[in-house]
Amino acid sequence: MMEPIVFEEFLFRTNFTERDMPFLQANKISHVVSLRDMASIDAMMIMPWHYCVSLISKIGLVGAPEIKVYARCPVHLEQIEASQLQIGQRFVYRKKYTAIMENFRHMFKDFSVKRGIAQLTPMIILGKDLQENPCLAHYLPPIVEAHDSRRIIMDGINRNFVAYQSGPIESIVVEKVNVTFPCEARPWDDISVVDDKPREQSDRYFDFRPELFRDLKSIGIDG
Repeated sequence: MMEPIVFEEFLFRTNFTERDMPFLQANKISHVVSLRDMASIDAMMIMPWHYCVSLISKIGLVGAPEIKVYARCPVHLEQIEASQLQIGQRFVYRKKYTAIMENFRHMFKDFSVKRGIAQLTPMIILGKDLQENPCLAHYLPPIVEAHDSRRIIMDGINRNFVAYQSGPIESIVVEKVNVTFPCEARPWDDISVVDDKPREQSDRYFDFRPELFRDLKSIGIDG
């Protein structure tokens, strides 16, 4: 679960200034939140590519935020068949992937964007939280790391599981990642669908190395 981030703290963690975010215009943002924590959406826009790449480049390791995993890595968007990817997580959470199938298409019903997850590009979403505070959320497609010839899902396994049944999904591919992936990469056949998340992290991932876990939530990315 991603905790809301006070906007000034978000700027500090990312080294952004408000000049890096001209899309805010007159909007005063209180917090950066998970999209699922937005009570209402007032506006949404395609995320500027330089902002997307810069945001991704700020992702550090849990416990070592100064190690920026994707600093200077090439990044591009690509439609990818989920079957071509490997996974490090042992399970897909049934409650989460069914919520994607049942609810995601309604989330942006008042806006002229793609209704499903397959072609949705990076987005900036402005709205209000349950306390009516003005807030900002990021939508990023699944993030895939390229390690030599292997492509491994780093974030977005439930969305890829849904896409596995239907076709390619828009993804952010980060090339030439030099930081070792935090768990062993396996084929889809090794995954289980579960009703309850395993309590121990060692039961959630294959050969898990917690010191290499990427910390997306600290900079406002919640897959």
